[in-house]
Amino acid sequence: TVSRLVADFNRAGDSAELTPIMSDGIQIPGNAALSDIDRAKREALHRAYHESLASVVAATAPKLLISLHSFTPSLMATPTRRPWPIGVLWNQDERAAIPGLDALRREALQLKLGPVGANEPYSGTELNYAMDRHGEATGIPYLGLEIRQDEISDRAGVEKWAAIVERAVRHVQRVIG
Repeated sequence: TVSRLVADFNRAGDSAELTPIMSDGIQIPGNAALSDIDRAKREALHRAYHESLASVVAATAPKLLISLHSFTPSLMATPTRRPWPIGVLWNQDERAAIPGLDALRREALQLKLGPVGANEPYSGTELNYAMDRHGEATGIPYLGLEIRQDEISDRAGVEKWAAIVERAVRHVQRVIG
């Protein structure tokens, strides 16, 4: 229920990027001059989110975490169209990422979807706080996925990608046990 422009939960709680003042070259006036009280409120949202997620992970002991996000087809700063319909992000733990990439690349080839991004459109070594904290730090394999927004802009696209992601996740589950 909270926009990443209010508090970005995939950044560290003490990061200046937790409340960005610019996004894709556009100023975010509400973040430009936050008072200490407002900054503390944003940090509290971030803390509550991650504490809640940590609680769920501890209580359920999942064998695999899935992080699913979307990304814009292009950025104003670099208007070249991003070619990947989907990307897989990871930091150091490749246990789920590599079989996820393999499954998605097979689908992409068969369905003529385009290239599957390996740490694209973002690098999981840089922008992976949630999975670093709840996956890497706990030893739980994770599959970080980014789907290009124009691919899921209507019901047909959502259904298509839900099926593709489901098959990829099932493949990863078989591989990692």
